[in-house]
Amino acid sequence: MSDKNNDVMIIKGDAHIEDINRTLYLYIGENKRYALSFKAAYRITHNDSDGLKDCVYSVNGREMKDLSFAEGSTANVYSKDIEMRVSDDKVKFLYFYNDIPTFDSYDRIWDGDEYIVIYKDSKGIELIKCRFGYRIGNIDIYLGLESSKPELSEWTDKL
Repeated sequence: MSDKNNDVMIIKGDAHIEDINRTLYLYIGENKRYALSFKAAYRITHNDSDGLKDCVYSVNGREMKDLSFAEGSTANVYSKDIEMRVSDDKVKFLYFYNDIPTFDSYDRIWDGDEYIVIYKDSKGIELIKCRFGYRIGNIDIYLGLESSKPELSEWTDKL
């Protein structure tokens, strides 16, 4: 199963890919806000009430499973929420973590944590984001960073 241009594909699992019409992503950091504009954006979403589970997918040929996009050894810590990590396949990436306040059982199931990673591959700068709790609802994938306000090069130059 794949999307129209094969940049994002489901390899295994009960999930599907949707286009995200808005390719602008607003990242709110500790002291800055970044408006990031991408060429394309997709959402991997579950087909049943259990959420994404054992979902294997690829982004520009790089294979991942569930939240494995955020796994890696820490190479540098820039703040309490931002790290440089290196994945098992030797990809350097910026890792951002947000602890989302939960107010009820629904929040704890679907929306207690957020992982954001930014990395560079052969097609450009990519961003993958997931807000999740005990279950994973969606994984958002933004491909091909076109512009950033303010400039994101202070981070992307480290990749």
